[in-house]
Amino acid sequence: MLRRGPEFDRGCWRLGRARGRGSGAESGNWRMRGPMNGQNAGPRASRWKTSSTLDEQEARNTFQIKWPENYQGVAPLMGQPEVLGSYSVDEDRKFLHDESQLDFIDMEYLPVDGEKKVHMDLNKGMDKFIDFSGGTDDSFRSLLQWILSNECILKTHKSSSKLDADFISVRKTFSKIMGTPYCIRDTWTLSATEFKGSIYMKMYTEVENVENHEVDPQVKKLSLYGHKFEHFMKGGKPEENVVANEEYRCVLRMKVDQISLIHASKLDFADPEQFEEDFKDLNGFIMVSCAKEVKTPFSMKSYKKFKLNQWWIRGILSGIPRCVIGYRNDDGIVHTLKLLKTDEIPMMAEDEWKPNVCINFFVSFLNFVKSKVREDPTAVHRFHRKPKGNIHWSKLPSSSHMTLLPSWFTEQLFSSKDTKNDCE
Repeated sequence: MLRRGPEFDRGCWRLGRARGRGSGAESGNWRMRGPMNGQNAGPRASRWKTSSTLDEQEARNTFQIKWPENYQGVAPLMGQPEVLGSYSVDEDRKFLHDESQLDFIDMEYLPVDGEKKVHMDLNKGMDKFIDFSGGTDDSFRSLLQWILSNECILKTHKSSSKLDADFISVRKTFSKIMGTPYCIRDTWTLSATEFKGSIYMKMYTEVENVENHEVDPQVKKLSLYGHKFEHFMKGGKPEENVVANEEYRCVLRMKVDQISLIHASKLDFADPEQFEEDFKDLNGFIMVSCAKEVKTPFSMKSYKKFKLNQWWIRGILSGIPRCVIGYRNDDGIVHTLKLLKTDEIPMMAEDEWKPNVCINFFVSFLNFVKSKVREDPTAVHRFHRKPKGNIHWSKLPSSSHMTLLPSWFTEQLFSSKDTKNDCE
């Protein structure tokens, strides 16, 4: 399974500019507490089906994806993520409860004045490349392994049998949901179930839903470019081996309004000048990404609407304040590095998307998931999103429960005597 490559998300449809009135100062208020306003629909909102035109049963089981204008208004408070712990994944995708995969950025590639000229040939050393073989299942499994070893710090209180989280997943799940209002051709399937008061979620993209799929060679090459770029950014040599399977992840807890989230976030690099042991936030970390050079007005519009939105969502969910972007040409040569600040990215987008829309949609959908899952907490619930369509809910047979939460997790959580003693 390949991780997302550095190219634009091809599942995103090029929507026109939103016509709602929530631009300017309002769009910058996504950290302020306030009521969600989903009533001020733009002139195009009438093109979507409403509950009155749907069958009553279908309406109850459908989350309608409306135009972004429907999610205008001041967004609920989005709290700063708190670091709970970390773990590593080695080249064989084996879970390690340590910091062995923690990497530091090479300060030579950290632009001091916001931009730096370089020459990185991403094609070199491809014959030694060890491709990424992981996917949603093993990433989710690693998070569950970490939770079992750290249930004490996750509980609402020492004697509790409930984790202090409404939703638990990996960052990719939450990122996909937040970007949905602007990527209406995306296809994904979300599975969710409740266990001991928390809702566990696992998301599959369209490619992951297709067995024995063949990856487009061009898409694969772009993904390899992304891993090779990361190799350069930590000071790796062009001819050295690149191992895409290795990861370092932090487990974070945050709140969006009154909803508490726990997620595992993949980290790229720490800043050696700002990194501190026993860190409680990710201010000392840096995201990196590789993108194609922007040369035309059309590609600039796409860059602002999709790439900037993607980077902002990753940064805001992780609490990482900076990212370094490498801009490559068609031949895979990176000539320019730019330093972007997460909080300034929405202004760079110039109203192609709005933070408050992403957050309001996110909260609205999570509340929908919670309402459906708690109708039958013992079942696995499926939320399927079709291209240019709504999100449809269905309930899987009870026998499917173990396909989401394995028995080794459900049988061991809150049952270990050693762990209980450690909590006291």
